[in-house]
Amino acid sequence: MTTSSTDKYYEENSQEYFQRTVGADISHLYANFLDLLPERAKILDAGAGSGRDLLHFSKLGYEVLGIDSSSSLAKLAEEYSGEKVIVSKFESMTFQNLFNGIWACASLLHSEKLLLPRILENFHNALMLDGILFVSVREGKGRVCAEDGRMYTFYSIQEISSLIEGSGFDILSSWKTKDAIEGRDDLIWINIIARKTKVTP
Repeated sequence: MTTSSTDKYYEENSQEYFQRTVGADISHLYANFLDLLPERAKILDAGAGSGRDLLHFSKLGYEVLGIDSSSSLAKLAEEYSGEKVIVSKFESMTFQNLFNGIWACASLLHSEKLLLPRILENFHNALMLDGILFVSVREGKGRVCAEDGRMYTFYSIQEISSLIEGSGFDILSSWKTKDAIEGRDDLIWINIIARKTKVTP
């Protein structure tokens, strides 16, 4: 697995990132996703991060699995949530028709746009028919490198919607929210819920 400056950041700063994000209140996002899933649904937390959302879903009785590209974060997420987190990049996923829902909350912001169709195809393959995908991305233009070495990719709502629809999903809803971490009110997130409507070959 190729190591980028973004990968390096999370390996070296996993504990600080964990502490900063584990308490973020995103309860306003959960219901729109979970209300569309069957009881005891299988959920993939794509970009498990601190394990915050894994733990929330697990406590509600869902069968959950996490995936994260950072081995350090995956370990912290497993310890915090008590659930399994595998180490892999989204573009390398090979799941087939396994999950009722995929939760990709703020986890695509580092992926290159050229890779997004492949990532969305992998998400589509991983979901059962009528499975639900939640995606949140940062609103803006282009791709920039922050001072800490992390690369950030930005989208318009039209751009990300077109990419998701082009990957075999029907968009059910889309809306914008401010960042949940204190002091970052200027950051706007685009949230999209979509349903897999085409059968994976």
